[in-house]
Amino acid sequence: SLTGQSYSAAAGGTNTAVFSVESFLGKKDFFFAANLNTADAERMGISGTERDFNALEFNTKDYLRGQFGNDAKKPIPMSAALRDVESPTNPVSGLTALTKSEVRLERCFARIDITYDFKITGIRIVNVPAKFSVGGPIANYDLKHAANATDYDYLAYDLPVGTPTEDFTGLVRTYPTISIYVPENFVSHPVFGSADFNGMTYLEITYTSQWGTEGTRWG
Repeated sequence: SLTGQSYSAAAGGTNTAVFSVESFLGKKDFFFAANLNTADAERMGISGTERDFNALEFNTKDYLRGQFGNDAKKPIPMSAALRDVESPTNPVSGLTALTKSEVRLERCFARIDITYDFKITGIRIVNVPAKFSVGGPIANYDLKHAANATDYDYLAYDLPVGTPTEDFTGLVRTYPTISIYVPENFVSHPVFGSADFNGMTYLEITYTSQWGTEGTRWG
């Protein structure tokens, strides 16, 4: 079960947090989330069970780096779980110190590295889930979108296109890698290469061909 509390900060030093919880008998599971804004952290704090934890959904827009007014280095939401934690036999003053092995937080967003070796004029990412969960990818997001597009919308936005560097001859270009973080998109029927993409996330890449006309690639 959850402690049902939210902490804006915790003592302990660099990369360490120390929490005190009410003493308990037997074993408990503890669930953690980090890098949420104040409102979302408060929602986390009133969750009481693992089911409540997994059911919480948040707005993707609030956490996309460099998009929708967010800082380019905005922290990525993370989560972790400690299971079967035993209480010490002699709790002090009604509180107990957890000495379980360190909490290993994992990103709630997947990292995508985009590499290319030709001149492009634009990159757009399409079908990014507008909601995400700290308990894992939202299952069958495409079906939820079909049933309620307002609550389960998709996002589409342009990505920054980097400037290539050239060697001393001016003939060999090195193109920068574009790295982004987005929620995983769990769809009911993924079919790669499908014309309608079945709700999957994809990239639209606009480029200049050798004949000077622009085209679009999907990937």
